[in-house]
Amino acid sequence: MNPDDSPLRDFLRERDEVLDEIETEILELEHRVDDGEVLRGLFRSVHSLKGTFGLLGFGSLEAVWQDAETMLEDVRNCSVPFSNAKGGDLLGLVDRTRAYFDEVDRPGGSRIED
Repeated sequence: MNPDDSPLRDFLRERDEVLDEIETEILELEHRVDDGEVLRGLFRSVHSLKGTFGLLGFGSLEAVWQDAETMLEDVRNCSVPFSNAKGGDLLGLVDRTRAYFDEVDRPGGSRIED
């Protein structure tokens, strides 16, 4: 995908805000594990980010964020409890996603590929 494409350019401009929001929601949920509103907000944010990756053609990123969404759906359905370990996994995913796009932004950095 060409970084000059308008939808991608828009995402690249807003990505830090989106990832910061998800990070904040994860940390909030770690401290308020029984707060359904926080969980719903995090789920919506992850769902939106996953969908954005799908629309932009980033199948690999879409797949790993789908796994995160599925885990949060299991928490929402009370199939599994939310734990600090799950929060840590999600924070790691945010960090890896941020690092991927930071590399793309670096002068001479990698081209965007899936």
